[in-house]
Amino acid sequence: MKLKIFTVIFCSTMLIISTSFAIALQYPDNNQIPVTPSNSIITPQNSPILTNPEVAKDCIPCQNKITANHMVVKVPKTGLSPPPESNALDNVSTQSRSEPVSSDVSIESGGHYIGVFRNAQWYVDVNANHRWDGTGTDRTTSFGLAGDIPVSTYFFGVFRNGVWYLDTNKNGRWDGSSVDSQTSFGLAGDIPVYGLYRGGTSIQIGVFRNTAYWYIDWNNNGRWDGAVTDKQWKFGLPGDKPVVADWSGSGVARIGVFRSGYWYVDWNGNGQWDGTSIDRRWKFGLAGDIPVVGDWSNSGVERIGVFRNGQWYIDWNNNHVWDGAVTDRQWSFGLAGDKPHVRHFSFVSGPSAEIVNAHNTWRSEVGTPAQTWSGSLETTAQRWATYMATNDVFSHSPKDGYYRYGSGGTYAGENIAWASYDRSWTDIVSHLTTTSWAGTEKQYYNHANTFPNCCIGGTCSHYTQVIWLDSTQIGCGKAYVPGNGYYYVCQYWSPGNYIGQKPY
Repeated sequence: MKLKIFTVIFCSTMLIISTSFAIALQYPDNNQIPVTPSNSIITPQNSPILTNPEVAKDCIPCQNKITANHMVVKVPKTGLSPPPESNALDNVSTQSRSEPVSSDVSIESGGHYIGVFRNAQWYVDVNANHRWDGTGTDRTTSFGLAGDIPVSTYFFGVFRNGVWYLDTNKNGRWDGSSVDSQTSFGLAGDIPVYGLYRGGTSIQIGVFRNTAYWYIDWNNNGRWDGAVTDKQWKFGLPGDKPVVADWSGSGVARIGVFRSGYWYVDWNGNGQWDGTSIDRRWKFGLAGDIPVVGDWSNSGVERIGVFRNGQWYIDWNNNHVWDGAVTDRQWSFGLAGDKPHVRHFSFVSGPSAEIVNAHNTWRSEVGTPAQTWSGSLETTAQRWATYMATNDVFSHSPKDGYYRYGSGGTYAGENIAWASYDRSWTDIVSHLTTTSWAGTEKQYYNHANTFPNCCIGGTCSHYTQVIWLDSTQIGCGKAYVPGNGYYYVCQYWSPGNYIGQKPY
């Protein structure tokens, strides 16, 4: 197999620990179970597979410290969205009511990607520059059907006639209900609402019905158990657009509604409107706008915005009024009629559990602590994987805080790999007989050697980064471009492979 593998190790600063993500799914209300569509109705989009693996090359010999290449190649831009028509917030909108609920789920740290859902296609601003740069830089995938309501947390999903379809293995396609998740919860015409209503790390799902009642699976068992065990709230009016967010940074989601340009927020979290002296009422947007919420600046607090005819108007300074595009933000991403989504995506990086487990298998052999997943490391790793695939370059990420996670002049450790055809993360870390990061390189590291960072007979620096004592967090990304191959990136915090130190 043609596989290039290197390791980069530097210092880094910020700690971001991801927590577990659990979703239980079934259905609520009125003892009515909608007809469940078959598993085949979501159209998958599979990546092409190249069939001629080649021999490994370009591996760096073992060194105490390997520095990154600082290669920067400009990426050509293409257009998806029309240019902004105006910086004014008071343009008239003709948006229909087929928009999704504006829910925000912040289990992991890190800002959110914007995107749009159009005719079963998802367009995601992967490089977070708030414009569409084409499928080489940004990403599109097919998941769902035209007319579905997008449901996006850390993976793709759609809600259709009371049924939830969730890409729980995070590979960007529908693999059937035995692998992904298909669940009846709600009725046709409901709007899905989901969030950390109880705080913690477990998402509760629910629906908002046109009667203005909210039905929440409070005990998270995937079925409606009545308003005593679960939660039923009356908040809003028929025809309102539901919103869910952590408005105060407390880690607990609160509900609200958007109506004719006004936001009504259940600030005290009791599930009812108590007036503006206790709850909150803000004027931001126009009738017909689609409300959006997100942690736009990675502050831990969700901020409001609206989507109108392909334009995003964001309350950047969080004062709940539009102050113009200089103080607040106006982005052009999408077209009129699109359905906006705001989420923390793991776009093509595969299941984080597989990556973490592959690393922890080797760490357990030497007694170093188990690693956990970091959304911030994942974000920068995915950016660099996408960049390499787009430009057909193979080098370590620059130390800039954008492609390599870092703070205060110190940066994460990094392992990268390239393959001519798709390989699993377990293969990359463990199973390739000649080029895996740990499975191959372990034999070249002498654990009893009195000289730290010493490789004997071959490269071992990827292995030492995998098992490094203080590298307890990991985030990875994977990208593919036809003709350029598959690019894999993992970044580690704290970094390893310090000169003069042993890995454990």
